[in-house]
Amino acid sequence: MKKTKNQARQQPEAPAAPKTETQPYREISSGIVPMRYIEVFGNFRKVFDPKSLAELADNIKKVGVLVPVLLRPNGQKGGEYYYLVAGERRLRAANAAKLTEIPARVLDVNEAEAAEIQALENLHRKDLGPIEEARAFKTLLDSGSHTVKELADRIGKEMNYVYRAIRLLDLSKEALQALEDGKITPAMGHQLLRAPKEIQKSMMQDVLNGHFATARDLAEAITERTGRDLVHALFPKDKDFAGEPACSSCPYNTGNQGMLFDGAKKGNCTNSACYDKKTRSFMSAVADDQAKKLGVENIGAVKRDYGNGLEGKKNAILVTPSEDMLKLVAKQPKKFAVAVVEPSYAGGKTDVQLVCTDSSVLPRDVAAGVSPQAKAARKKLLADQRLENEIQAAMFKLAFDKLPDQPTKQMAMTIASALDKSYASRSIWKGLGLAKKGSFPVEASELEKLPTGGLLKLTFLLAVGDFTDYRGDRRKEYLAASLNPKELRAAAEKQLAAAKKAAKED
Repeated sequence: MKKTKNQARQQPEAPAAPKTETQPYREISSGIVPMRYIEVFGNFRKVFDPKSLAELADNIKKVGVLVPVLLRPNGQKGGEYYYLVAGERRLRAANAAKLTEIPARVLDVNEAEAAEIQALENLHRKDLGPIEEARAFKTLLDSGSHTVKELADRIGKEMNYVYRAIRLLDLSKEALQALEDGKITPAMGHQLLRAPKEIQKSMMQDVLNGHFATARDLAEAITERTGRDLVHALFPKDKDFAGEPACSSCPYNTGNQGMLFDGAKKGNCTNSACYDKKTRSFMSAVADDQAKKLGVENIGAVKRDYGNGLEGKKNAILVTPSEDMLKLVAKQPKKFAVAVVEPSYAGGKTDVQLVCTDSSVLPRDVAAGVSPQAKAARKKLLADQRLENEIQAAMFKLAFDKLPDQPTKQMAMTIASALDKSYASRSIWKGLGLAKKGSFPVEASELEKLPTGGLLKLTFLLAVGDFTDYRGDRRKEYLAASLNPKELRAAAEKQLAAAKKAAKED
């Protein structure tokens, strides 16, 4: 390093080196350092605005670097080499200005102390990103040189701000990168923290795909997908349970830490895996008690399959503990068990139930899992569903024929406001005789069969949805297009009855 009288005249008095309240950092030397001897190592700052950097480079060409960068010795390469502690923006701009040397101050600090200096300097930047800020906070807290209150006071914020900022570092790698790139907002990042790691990535992808316009939309989706209302929890909430912390102090309980989550409903558990684990553990204890009373085995957690069957348990079915069944249990206890039965669908109820592990010992109707009464009810239900589907299809056909070939102004407005968020019922396609496979779009060749006027009418039907009574918000659109759902239904039922009568007579 070299220092000249001319350099001393050009440079203003250098500011004191950043320090903590208890430990000042000793300056080893100051002067001019060749830039090729400086290595950037472990800087918090990852994003540099190109326009601002270019402006600084132009200024440096005119007046030079006025504020020295901070360095520390690089012991691995010898006395002429240094690690950058603070001033990467100046270093980059100087490089862009084609300088080969830069004024610097060398401090007697180790890697941890250098990180602390970087953190303190970063907190004073106006363009500090949320992740850069969070890393700075964490570094200063981990070093023990600052408390949360001291950091909050330094930046003029509440303590909650510091806590919530640091929590962003718990995001998945993909979410952290998206936040640094400005693809998601810090508010959305805080909402993603409410989601378990296993679904955080998919939720973030939904954000990137534009499924959620605001953090509130994302919050509602996460609560719906992962939230568990603690009011209905069976397990104790005021103490540690099943190897997990008490809900009363858990950060995943939205009723506790407002500093961590925004906009969540009070008293929801957002860690569904923990909630389910505690529920299973509690239910298992209940199952142990019931198994002991009945003199049978507790086979633990099982998952319900179709009907009364159990996944992975051949010949085992769930049975109702009626008086006759309990007599059978008393006679053949080794053929029965108690189990914690988990639902086969998300959001279902976990329960403790009696299981017959060998259905051959049961009466035929019980072993089949369906009583004659239940069978008849099921048959009627399916018949009613088929009839309703036929009525809906006929209604859509009648409505289609009734619509004008040219759309009215109201129809066009409805299309514009609703088409992009509507769900097209299969009844529409069935009513028009167009092929549709599952959730896949109708083939273009099928749509080509319709004339232009027909396609316009079809887009209107796609926009307004279905004709069920609960869609009161669509009634005005139907009426504006001369469609009356009640009249359509009556005509459809009459048409179907006539078709069935004709079929019988043939």
